[in-house]
Amino acid sequence: MKRNKNNKTNEYIDDGHTIYDMNVDASWNNRKDKTPSVMVSKEERRMLVKAAFLAYIPKLLLVIGCFLLALVLIYLWLKF
Repeated sequence: MKRNKNNKTNEYIDDGHTIYDMNVDASWNNRKDKTPSVMVSKEERRMLVKAAFLAYIPKLLLVIGCFLLALVLIYLWLKF
């Protein structure tokens, strides 16, 4: 067998070429136009939290009900 005369290895040479600019701050919380915070009293804060809980209770009960239904179906499937 003949050996190839051009038996050179290709070495990687870093030329400093970048595909993405890493100097850009990609943080989602770094907004230049920050909105001023809303000042609410303790009573208003309690009402806001209560309203949020009341809005999420039906969704929470639906998720818990689906888990219970899945448990009952698994129990019945494994029992019979």
